[in-house]
Amino acid sequence: QSNSLNLAMREAGMTVISDTFEENPKAGLQYLKNEDVRIIIGTFYPLAATKVYCELGMYGAKYAWFGTGWYGPDLIYGAMSGTSIDCTPEQIGEVIEGLFVVSDYELNPDTENVGISNLTPHEYITLYDEYVNYTGDSLVGYANSPYSYDTVWAIALALNTTMNDLKRSGDGEYVAVARYRAETDTVEMSHETTIIWIGTGPPNDEIEHVYITEKVPLYLYITMSVFAGVGILCAIVFLFFNIKFRYKRVIKMSSPTINNFILGGCIASYLSVFIENFEGSPQVDALLSCKMNTYLLMYGFSAAYGALFSKTWRVHIIFTNKHIIKKTIKDIQLVGLVLVLLSIDSIIIILWESLDPLEIHYYDAIKLPEEFDDRTVLYQVRLCESEHMSYWIGTLYSIKSVLLLFGVFLAWETRKVSIPILNDSRYIGICIYNVVILCGLGAPLVYALRFQSMMRYTITSTFVILATTVTQLLVFIPKLLTYREGHVMPTGTSGIRDQLFETSNFKATAVKEIVPTTNIGVQ
Repeated sequence: QSNSLNLAMREAGMTVISDTFEENPKAGLQYLKNEDVRIIIGTFYPLAATKVYCELGMYGAKYAWFGTGWYGPDLIYGAMSGTSIDCTPEQIGEVIEGLFVVSDYELNPDTENVGISNLTPHEYITLYDEYVNYTGDSLVGYANSPYSYDTVWAIALALNTTMNDLKRSGDGEYVAVARYRAETDTVEMSHETTIIWIGTGPPNDEIEHVYITEKVPLYLYITMSVFAGVGILCAIVFLFFNIKFRYKRVIKMSSPTINNFILGGCIASYLSVFIENFEGSPQVDALLSCKMNTYLLMYGFSAAYGALFSKTWRVHIIFTNKHIIKKTIKDIQLVGLVLVLLSIDSIIIILWESLDPLEIHYYDAIKLPEEFDDRTVLYQVRLCESEHMSYWIGTLYSIKSVLLLFGVFLAWETRKVSIPILNDSRYIGICIYNVVILCGLGAPLVYALRFQSMMRYTITSTFVILATTVTQLLVFIPKLLTYREGHVMPTGTSGIRDQLFETSNFKATAVKEIVPTTNIGVQ
C-alpha cells in the first residue's frame, strides 16, 4: 500500500522522500527534518508511533501528520507501558493534536438506509449487540463484525447468481451429492447421485511428479552393437588364424601368445558396448550391468594395451642398445608383464568393492521437464558411483596414464626399427599412438558429458570401437597378407636371423649396431 501511495503522489507531481527504520527513528526523522519535509505520512504500529511522536519535536503549526486510523490515542498511550520512551502521555497528546488519520467505516454512517439484508446498519448492530449480550466492548474484532456480515452476504449472492445463470442456460441442474449431519459430525454421500468429474477422476491434491530414467535410443544402440559385433567376429577369425598357424614363422616370430592377449582385450572392450540401458531393454539388475561395463573396460584395456606395451618394451630392450650384449626376452616374461597389469586391476576392484562399493545414483538430466496438465515429467540419468569415486578414478587414471605415456616413449624410441621378421613392431607403435590419442580425448569428454546418456554412450562406444578395431587390423592384417603371399626371408641373411630369433623368443647376440633399415648390419 505504501508503494502504491508513493507512486500515486509522484504521478500527481508531488516530491516524495521515503525513509524506513526498525528500532530507533531518530536518524530517519533527522533526515526528514534536514530535507525540510513538512507533510509526514506514517505507517507504523502503536509502539513505533510512540517512538516517532516522542522524537525531535516535529509537531505544531509547521507540520501536518497523517497516520493509519486503526489505532487511536488509547493504543498509543497503552503502547508506552513497560517501554523506555522518555515522554509522558500529555506530551504524546500534544504531538498528536491535529493528527489526520485515514481509516474506513466499519458501519455505514447512513444508519437508516436499508441494505440487501432488509436491515439498516442501526438495526444490524442492535441485533448483534443483543446476540452478544451487549459485551461487544470486550470482544476482539467487535468493530469488524459488519465486514463478516457483508462477506457472507456477498458469497450468498454470488452463489445464487451462479445457480440462476446455470438454470437459465440449461447447462445442468443443482443436485445434492452429500449431506452433512451436525448431530453426528458425519457426511453422508448420496446413493442416488453419482459425481461426474471433469477429466478422468477427482483432481490431484498436488502436481504429480513422474521420474523417467533416460535411456540410449534404440537405433543408436543397434548401430553401435552391430559395429561391435562385427569387431568381435573379426577378432574371433584372427584368434583362429593365430592359434592354427602359431608354428608358422610369420606368426611364431610375433609372439602368438601375446597376440592372443591383444585379441582377448579387444573382445572384452567390444562386449562393454552391449552393456547399456537402451530404450526397450528389459528391467535387469542395473548395478550388475553398470559394474560389468566398468570392469570389462578395465580388463580389456590392460590386456590389449598391456600386450602391445610388452612387445614394444621387448623391441626397445633388444634393438636400441648399441653395445655388444647378449639379451634374451622370452614370451613368458611378456605374459608375466600383462598378468601383472591385470592383477593390479583385480586388486583395485577387490579393494573398491570391499571398502567403497559402487552404487546406483540418479541425477537430473539436461533435458528440461515436461508438463502435462497436473503431471510433470522429470528426466534423470543413472550413474554408477561410490562415495569416494574421485579417489578410485584418480588411481586408475594415474596408473593407465603412466602406462600410456611410457608406451609412447618406447614406441618413439623404436620408431626406426624395421626388421622384416619382426613384422609388427612398427604397426604396434602406431597402435599405441592411436590408443593414447583416443584415450586422451575420450576420458575428459565422457566425464564432461556424464549427465547426457546419449552423448556419453556415443563417445564411449565410438572410441572403444575405433581403438580396438584399428589395433587388431594393424596387428593381424599384415600377417594374413604375408602368409597368403607365402613370404619368405631373403637368402643370405637367414643364418644371422636364426641367431637373432630362436623359437618364439628373441635373442640378440654379438650385435654391435642395428642399422635403421630393413637389413641388419653386423661388424
